[in-house]
Amino acid sequence: MNWGYKITILYLSFVALIVFLVVGSTQYKVQLVSPDYYQEEITYDLKAEKMANAKLIQDSVSIDYDVKEQQIHIQLPSKRVLKGNIQFYRPSNSQLDKKFPIHPGEWDKVIEVRQFSRGLWKVQLEWEGKEKSYFLERTIIL
Repeated sequence: MNWGYKITILYLSFVALIVFLVVGSTQYKVQLVSPDYYQEEITYDLKAEKMANAKLIQDSVSIDYDVKEQQIHIQLPSKRVLKGNIQFYRPSNSQLDKKFPIHPGEWDKVIEVRQFSRGLWKVQLEWEGKEKSYFLERTIIL
């Protein structure tokens, strides 16, 4: 076999490898974290500031999971809640995400999780106080 055949076989092997990789990479469905992922990345600096504010008061925030009752008990600082929301984010399937509002003065909330699918969830708390905004995230396994 001369060198021309060897170069042709090498080239065709490379093309076959690239085709195999392209076909293999299209087999997996990739979900972005949220539909407006790029807009959220632009506003990340604001989120970082909210996280820093929450870090200062994180001892007064509690997220407890009661396995027996299948409830999550969330307690926020009473004087710091004007409005906000609680989002249950499922990293493996964004279609299972759930969102609950926090109303003014509502600093103690109980959420039933019987209907939630089992697995890893991220509880994302975002609320506004009188002067500052806060964001806190905790991971729980149901």
